[in-house]
Amino acid sequence: MAQIRLTKNALLNGDVIKGFPLIIAASCSVDWCALEYFLHLKRTCALSSIRTYAGHLVDVLSQLEVDKRNLVTIDEGWLEAYKKSIKDRASRGKENTESYACQVIRTVVAYCYWLETRGYAQLLCGVTDKYAIQVSVRENGNVLHTLAVDKSADKRSALAPRSEWIEIVKRYGPATDKASKKFDLMVDWYSSAGPRAHEICLLQMDRLPS
Repeated sequence: MAQIRLTKNALLNGDVIKGFPLIIAASCSVDWCALEYFLHLKRTCALSSIRTYAGHLVDVLSQLEVDKRNLVTIDEGWLEAYKKSIKDRASRGKENTESYACQVIRTVVAYCYWLETRGYAQLLCGVTDKYAIQVSVRENGNVLHTLAVDKSADKRSALAPRSEWIEIVKRYGPATDKASKKFDLMVDWYSSAGPRAHEICLLQMDRLPS
């Protein structure tokens, strides 16, 4: 079965990173596609989030090994059955929640779409019905799939911030020029890309897109 190994002192772009995840296959080889994907995520995601996604992918790969299938051969039917198996699976004496199952599916679909766009898969995941897995993609790059919608979540409407609200927030930023520019960039990034709050706080100027 696939396993996760965490680095002790990996050197990434000149920085020593402790705890960066690697997926090791049953043959003891590194899953290079997954590693490239995690490095891609590192530009916008916190290390703790990448480790979470790695856990999701290891679960998927383990299930595929049981099913004697390869990731690039899955389809909507397999995804639906896999989600059901996650919810039926007991964890500490309790079944997994709908929310957790949706999180795993969200990770799987995002990874499949990345594999497709990078040329590692063909007709696996895309926006038209010619693909085995059909998704929609937002302007910020987020990949959406019906199985990843948490039906148990609070259905109360949530208002997206209006552009004028965002401009008002910017007025209360730092006074110094350099800090003010950084603050404005982070607010703009948050409003368009929608990462988690703690990931916004960890952003540095050189990691923001041009």
